[in-house]
Amino acid sequence: MLRPVSASDATIVKRYDPSGREDVPSPGGYTGEKTSSAGTAKWEPSSDTEQREIQRLRDMDRRVRQHEQAHLAAGGGYVRGGAQYTYVRGPDGKMYATGGEVSIDVSPARTPEATIAKMQQVRRAALAPADPSPQDRNVAAAATRAEMEARRKLAEQALEEQRARIEKRGENRFHTPKNAPEAVFPSMTIPGMIVSPPGEMIRGA
Repeated sequence: MLRPVSASDATIVKRYDPSGREDVPSPGGYTGEKTSSAGTAKWEPSSDTEQREIQRLRDMDRRVRQHEQAHLAAGGGYVRGGAQYTYVRGPDGKMYATGGEVSIDVSPARTPEATIAKMQQVRRAALAPADPSPQDRNVAAAATRAEMEARRKLAEQALEEQRARIEKRGENRFHTPKNAPEAVFPSMTIPGMIVSPPGEMIRGA
């Protein structure tokens, strides 16, 4: 099972259990190796029931470990620590994994682009096992929502940048640079006319 955590959170509270149960007890209440008055003896199943229970625990242990390894392989650098397992002791005295959990960082990244890439990997990690648990699917759904939110922010940033470029083009259209040369118009002289100082009439020659 994949558990979402922040960058600093590493607390384990739930574990993947392929059987739908946790800490499955062994039949007959076995808690360790069978012993005799001479000490610890090599254990042999005394009934078909015990043999079937051992096989069931072996199969569960294999499925649990494969499930968590799929999370670890797909989670990459966002995985926090290794897999954590819940164990039960079988009638043969061995410990078998009956549940597991991998913690993964689901906090937003520094930029929307980085957040999008991160949430895509989180979703892949959540759905990596062949049999994702309900919790795994919840993590995948949360990563999808976080990715959508990051895409919304990215679109808002692009819109703001576009508006700024449009406003800047509008300002440049009506703005005269400070060091621009003044406009010079050519003089016009009409034959027979005398240009007099301002305020005086112009008379013909």
